[in-house]
Amino acid sequence: MQFYPRGFCRITIREAFKKLMDDLDVDQASKSYALRRLSYEGLSFLTKTLPLYSKFVLASLERGSLLPRSSMSNFSWKGALPVFLRSLLQRIFSLTNGRLLPSVCTVAIWQIRQICDYFYKLATDFSDSELRDAERRYLETEKSLRERQYDEKWVTDLRKNLRYYPSFTNTALHAILEEHRPRYGPGTFCATGHDVYTTYSVYKRLPGRTIGTCRRDQTPFLGYFKAYPSSSESLSTHGNEGKCSEVLFVPKDSRSPRTISREPLHLLRMQMSFFDFASSALERDTCHRINFRDQSINQNLAREGSKTRGWATLDLKDGSDNVSVDLIRKLFEFCPALSYFIRRVRSTHTYLPSGGVIPLRKVAGMGSGLTFPIMAFLIHISVCTLVQRRFRLNYRDVASKVYVYGDDLIVPTGWYTTAVEALKRSGLLVNSAKSFIHSHFRESCGGDFYDGQSVTPVRLKLTGARLPRVGICGDVLSLRSEESLLQLERHCRELVLSGLVALSNYYYSCLERRLGSLPLVSGVSPILGRYTLSTCEIGDDAFKAYVPIPVIEKSTEICEWKYLGGYLIPTRVPEEGHLQNFGEVAIPRRIKLKKRLVYGHTARGVEQS
Repeated sequence: MQFYPRGFCRITIREAFKKLMDDLDVDQASKSYALRRLSYEGLSFLTKTLPLYSKFVLASLERGSLLPRSSMSNFSWKGALPVFLRSLLQRIFSLTNGRLLPSVCTVAIWQIRQICDYFYKLATDFSDSELRDAERRYLETEKSLRERQYDEKWVTDLRKNLRYYPSFTNTALHAILEEHRPRYGPGTFCATGHDVYTTYSVYKRLPGRTIGTCRRDQTPFLGYFKAYPSSSESLSTHGNEGKCSEVLFVPKDSRSPRTISREPLHLLRMQMSFFDFASSALERDTCHRINFRDQSINQNLAREGSKTRGWATLDLKDGSDNVSVDLIRKLFEFCPALSYFIRRVRSTHTYLPSGGVIPLRKVAGMGSGLTFPIMAFLIHISVCTLVQRRFRLNYRDVASKVYVYGDDLIVPTGWYTTAVEALKRSGLLVNSAKSFIHSHFRESCGGDFYDGQSVTPVRLKLTGARLPRVGICGDVLSLRSEESLLQLERHCRELVLSGLVALSNYYYSCLERRLGSLPLVSGVSPILGRYTLSTCEIGDDAFKAYVPIPVIEKSTEICEWKYLGGYLIPTRVPEEGHLQNFGEVAIPRRIKLKKRLVYGHTARGVEQS
């Protein structure tokens, strides 16, 4: 069967929502009510209104009783409880006074969250007005950073504790670059602005005053600075030229677009060197209390905290956007290598989507290799410093009980208020709606728990599918790209594992109208098929099935990616006559579906235990 990429896989959102409610045994009155509101309000009922209902329930759990009616006035009430999902709420809260029941049904909490949050992360494109609002908020944050003042005594207190992070603060620059070579990041990049394009000669065209020069024998720097065999310069860098990133707004969830930064290539490669160094050094210095690779550490603590209430989980609001470069410069003033990265490798200005250029007062946006290590470090040292001083404890003992992953923070419950104050002193804002201390609910690093039991909902994301709002005609969701078809099939596996069988079968029927009959698959099989938890039904015969493969572009001229990769870390200075690199290149994050002959053992993958 031939695959035609111009076709669509059409999903009726109303039908998907009905199947979801069937799977979750929603009472008929709530089901009819939800479908009526979906007809009147459209997709926003699923992506905006219902998530507010879920947050209302979580806030009520934290409070110990239902919030007043005024906080959820867009739903009708009967007595102490809302009418919608009343049969589930009464298994959590008292019908008479709305207080939390002595024995809460964890399954009911999961059911409510699954219904309300399922469409919350649907990553559709945004309207022009929403993008303008996102840019306005971005500019307001930058303005607040310019006006922010920091207590010098607080900065001095932070600086005194840098000695507890020796691998991070004391390593020499040449040692960093010898061990952690400049490299590409996982995302996108620009060259030096809108006037220089990413061609085979991009790096060669960058002026020496932008990226600097060094002698050929200074090997730690050859991946970043231009190298000249006969250069007498030891090292030369110049000002802030060529340090302009670009702000992009990309689909994230139903609330607002995600703000990312597209960094210049000659900066990005050095930023990734810093990221490799900083993530390893901070994990080593803190015995993985600051962590960049293993989310299960925070998830397990969140599970334990939900049962014992001994740990509090905190989430930051716009975490990376509030890390001020002025504060970080003062903090790293006596750390030569760290100061070098802040001075030379950071984008100092950024292009706005509307066309303007502004100076950056944050350290960096999401997309820069500087962002997460510096943010995680600032969170950790801020909390530890104030807790140590306030409770008169040993710093190492405090640091061993503060866990940071990105902007997710876990501390002992008794330190919660102090942690919030410490973060505020460093200009970081806690998102109180996603921070939990009093109830048996905890969430961290994508894991949600109540009294030791997982209540994490499955969400329809299709993050990389770039679903346009115009593609949602009425209540029909049209998936065109092959990446979106693969994401939907992988999403069906999550649904099957969570017991949402009716919904997964509906999606499979939509996929089969587009792709033809799908084989049974299990485990972690790479092929597209109907997922099953049982392996006994899958035979060993050969059959044809769709398999995702990376998109490869053939180059009939100089391959810009290969050339850049070889030129930026040269073994020798190439001559003009040796630049003809022909061949193929894989486009990052792009796949295509190809029908191939596979066997039963391939469909089984790694069998479920």
